[in-house]
Amino acid sequence: MPPSSSPKGGSYLEELPAELILEIVSCLDVPSIKKLSLASSTLHRICFPDLFQYLFFYDFGDRTPRRCLSDMRRRCPVPCVRKLSFNDLRADVKSQALLKWCAAVREFEILSASNPKLYAPLLSGLGDLRAVEIHRVTFQRVADFFELLRSLSGTVKDLTIGNTIEFVSTSDNYPILPQTGRRIKVEKLVVGSCLVLELLLRDDSPVELSHLKIAETRYVTPSIINKLGYLNPRLVKLVIQDPALESNSESLVLPAVKHLTLSFRLSEWRSTPLRKLLNHSEVNLEELTIKFPFEVILEERGEWEGLALMLSRQSKLQGLKVVALLRPSRRQNPQLSLNESRHLLVHQRRRILAILENSRFKILHTIAAKTEAKKTRPMNNDEMQKYHPFNFNAFSEVEVITPQNVQLVYTMKKQ
Repeated sequence: MPPSSSPKGGSYLEELPAELILEIVSCLDVPSIKKLSLASSTLHRICFPDLFQYLFFYDFGDRTPRRCLSDMRRRCPVPCVRKLSFNDLRADVKSQALLKWCAAVREFEILSASNPKLYAPLLSGLGDLRAVEIHRVTFQRVADFFELLRSLSGTVKDLTIGNTIEFVSTSDNYPILPQTGRRIKVEKLVVGSCLVLELLLRDDSPVELSHLKIAETRYVTPSIINKLGYLNPRLVKLVIQDPALESNSESLVLPAVKHLTLSFRLSEWRSTPLRKLLNHSEVNLEELTIKFPFEVILEERGEWEGLALMLSRQSKLQGLKVVALLRPSRRQNPQLSLNESRHLLVHQRRRILAILENSRFKILHTIAAKTEAKKTRPMNNDEMQKYHPFNFNAFSEVEVITPQNVQLVYTMKKQ
């Protein structure tokens, strides 16, 4: 419904100061802003920047965003875009023209890139960047990878480099030299490969990790993880997914880490016992989360006794969470699959808890449900009976992340 008309012929809303209209627009969602922008040319001009805070460029054959670019060229540039994503960047996209709209971008994503060198001029002009993600890129040399990272603003605090980063050649024709140029001081780092993390730990890396507080790794060996912890005295939270383990893998030495998550979704972890991986006196944990595949939790092994012994040596440990990772069938209702899996785990759960409770821990009898778009909250009695018609006290906590990824969680706290 368009705004009411005033005696002057326009709408009453248009007579308000532009600053006040912008404040009103900031409280609306995008569909409402779009409707308001169609009421008049004045409101369209005011609302237009709020319609394009997220800009995604794709490249599937000849379907390039030419229409969008042409429309942007006809308008007076406004630095309204806050998030910029590229499936690929074509050479005909002019960085200088795009920067007039994207100078205030805070999030930048490279979802794939056939020519990563095209991104450097654009990235160098984004002075307010906070978070950067890089995926599915093949670099000719390590130097090209470092050149892209050097183009990032010093304001970047969150850096994600996926496990799909590849290099045609990893050998350099020059020795490793001390870094003399600008370096980005990240506080959160997510790395999906051991090679990339090794490169970031080099002396000539454009990324400075001494300010790192949160890190997440995948497919990385314990020795490289230990080096990361040694160089980062501020690292307090670490998530290790599918560590690259061998029979002679060393223990984790992470004196500064307080919150540690170990996720084993693959079977290779059996080559190194969990107790050996965590059996170092220099690990001063306060919270520990261990995630195993559902089938592994069901197996009868002596792993839990070793874990209990390790826990008894951790005087500062306050909480432990053991997670069974389950991927139910797409054809089956996820809640039904969850209920069946919980019944299967009853015996093993009792055995595990009997062992771990002797290590100064007790069970927290709480039940929570979590979906991808909602925050975790405690269930009331009616909800408990609806989702857990059987004895819901059989489990400490339940988290449903997505229909294809269900987690059964045992939560314990220090007595």
